[in-house]
Amino acid sequence: MEPESRSGGGPDPQAADAPAAAAAKADHAGAGSWSDALVLGGDLARLSVPWGTAASWDWVATRGIIAVALHAVACRDEVPVAAVPLGQLIVPLLDEDRFVTLVTTVLAAQLGDAANPVSAQWAWLRRPWDPDAPPGKRWDGLTRGIGRGLRDPAVDVCLLWAGAAVEQAMLNERGGLHRGTRVTVSGGEHGGRVGVVEGAAWQVDPPGTAVVAGPPDAYMINFGAELGYRPVRVPAEYLEAAERSAT
Repeated sequence: MEPESRSGGGPDPQAADAPAAAAAKADHAGAGSWSDALVLGGDLARLSVPWGTAASWDWVATRGIIAVALHAVACRDEVPVAAVPLGQLIVPLLDEDRFVTLVTTVLAAQLGDAANPVSAQWAWLRRPWDPDAPPGKRWDGLTRGIGRGLRDPAVDVCLLWAGAAVEQAMLNERGGLHRGTRVTVSGGEHGGRVGVVEGAAWQVDPPGTAVVAGPPDAYMINFGAELGYRPVRVPAEYLEAAERSAT
C-alpha cells in the first residue's frame, strides 16, 4: 500500500521526559512510563505496517493506538509496560467500545490534563481528517496509505491494524496460522473448501481481561466468492495450512 504526501507532522507525545514520567504516575504509582509504551508500540506496529516510519500516518496512528492500550493496561494493573502480556494487550484491540472504555476509565486523570502527552496522543487519535486539505497540512504533513480518502479518526481506521500487529506477535510467541495463510478444511461444515486465514478467533477469558492461553482454537477463514467473501469461523482442528500468501 503506497503512501501519499511527505513527512513533517504528527503528534509529539515524547516532547519532554519530565511530563512523560509524571503521566505514567498520574493514575497508578509504579506503572510503566508512557515513553516505554511508545517504544514498544512502535516496534509492534511494524508487524502490520512494515513500511512505516515516523513520517508515516499509518505507522504513527497504529503505534499510538497500541501505545495507549499498553499504557492503560499497565496503569490498570500497576505493572511496567514491558510486563504487560500480549494476551492482555490484544483484548482492548479486538473491540473499539472496549478500547475506548478502558482508556477513558483508567486514564481519566491523564486525559483531563491538556499538557499531558497521553492526552495529546488521545486527542490526535480521535480527531477527524480532511482528505482535501492542502498537501502540506493533509494528514499533519505525514505520508498516508491506509484509508487516505477517509475523514474518520485514526482510532476508527487503524484499530484493526493495531490488533493485527499484536496478533502477529502472539502467533510468533504461541504458534498458529498467520493472516494470509492458504488453508484446506478437512472436516466440519466447510469440509473440502479452500480459503485464506483473515485472522484468529481469539477466546477472551471470563474476566474479560485476557485471551485464553495457547494457540487460537479457531480462525476466521475467507472462502472468496463461494461464500460472498464473508469470513466464517472454522475450528483449528479442521485446518491444514497449504501456503502463506504473498499479500
